[in-house]
Amino acid sequence: MRVVTTGGGGWGDPLEREPELVQRDVIEGKVSSAAARTDYGVVLQPIGGDSFTVDTKATAALRENLKAQRTGTLPMIDRGDGFEKMLRGEVKPWTRTA
Repeated sequence: MRVVTTGGGGWGDPLEREPELVQRDVIEGKVSSAAARTDYGVVLQPIGGDSFTVDTKATAALRENLKAQRTGTLPMIDRGDGFEKMLRGEVKPWTRTA
């Protein structure tokens, strides 16, 4: 059996994810600081090196703004844009050769 996927999807509302967990994902390189802001509504301030602190007030304001911009309901599981591109054949699947 072979399963082709775009990586981790999301369960639930990304704007409800704990900001500290998003912060950890950025520090560990799993999520970019830009994605923390646009996808999760988390505003991070660099504090030196690869460290960030969560700007709690700015995060609350951004999340409120992002929620107000929504026009429909969220899917229970969001596989992201990459999954839809894969389904349409716009992305060539990566396969291991060795």
